[in-house]
Amino acid sequence: MFTDEPYRLVVNKLIELVNNGTIKPNKKIYSEHQMANLIGIPRFQVREVYTTLRVLGILDSRQGEGTYLKTNELHTEADIVYFMMLLKGSSMEDLMNTRLIIEPGAAVLAAKNRTAKDIVDMRKHLNTMMNSSEAKIIAEHDALLHYSIAKASGNPIIKSILQIIMGYISRFINSHWNYIISNKQEEKKNTFLNDHSKIVDAIEKRDAALAQNILSAHIGGMTNMAIDYKK
Repeated sequence: MFTDEPYRLVVNKLIELVNNGTIKPNKKIYSEHQMANLIGIPRFQVREVYTTLRVLGILDSRQGEGTYLKTNELHTEADIVYFMMLLKGSSMEDLMNTRLIIEPGAAVLAAKNRTAKDIVDMRKHLNTMMNSSEAKIIAEHDALLHYSIAKASGNPIIKSILQIIMGYISRFINSHWNYIISNKQEEKKNTFLNDHSKIVDAIEKRDAALAQNILSAHIGGMTNMAIDYKK
């Protein structure tokens, strides 16, 4: 379940480093190892926080280069992270059911309101998922793809709610893909990847009903897996 302290420590340190000019937007920040040593927490905890901050659009990971800060509005972005902490008493089943209520509707709006750029963003994340064999990368772009659908909806309330939820459950998504990849469950992997592909295709074709139905079934399957993980 969600643990407050690593998130508070990392976000507050980033705010401090921005305020004193040590790091700037679009510039490289400390590595996971450096940040862990700086604030005195295990590296895996920094990795979890960095992953969440990438899903939230605060950080950007560039292959072979490191992690970069995307915004200097960290005080505002930190509010999102702190709000996520209010969800810490919620079960994963609760959060997945919330997704089941909100995301299919977001897909309907995305099919109606999406722009060409929205489709480019979705396909970028989809292609990364399709072409990667690393659970960490697939998981990150899985969350980012769902968030890009929320953005394409054109509804800022849906976008904000799903940004918070996707940031919060990024750890579960990572565990989900780690399980599939490490156990070489190719059929399950292909099923989930094909779900994402069909959702993007439906949104691109502006087929709202199809996008809604596929996304509902997809999240239903994820919810069942979340329940299975608890057994």
